[in-house]
Amino acid sequence: MHAYDATVADFSQKVLDASRQVPVIVDFWAEWCQPCRILKPILEKLAAEYGGRFVLVKVNSDQNQELAQRYGVRGIPAVKAFVGGEMVDEFAGALPEGQVREFIDRLIPSPAEPLRAQALAAHERGDVAGARKLMADAINLDPRN
Repeated sequence: MHAYDATVADFSQKVLDASRQVPVIVDFWAEWCQPCRILKPILEKLAAEYGGRFVLVKVNSDQNQELAQRYGVRGIPAVKAFVGGEMVDEFAGALPEGQVREFIDRLIPSPAEPLRAQALAAHERGDVAGARKLMADAINLDPRN
């Protein structure tokens, strides 16, 4: 499962600590909030689709007002992204799926990144042919980057 509920009691563990391993997206919501009901299934669908490349944590802002205040939630839904134990990005409101996907994609390291690092190291060693092959593999793996 890639989606969890959090409270003041376990926020540090479920969000801050976990974000040292994988990006964590926190959805501040409330039962009465209609835009929250629109955004929730989008976030849950993407959490399942991305298969563990990020974790979704849901915080009921009515029941956890201290957390909402701590992270500057002024309206809901409010989505905050955590990487390395720090909040690194955010958005408010019920965005369309495409925009939510773009938000998530900015947080997740490209699967081609290790290959690019290996290519750079190969080039620095003078292995130009090896570097080219690694870069080609990286491009095939993630043509966007």
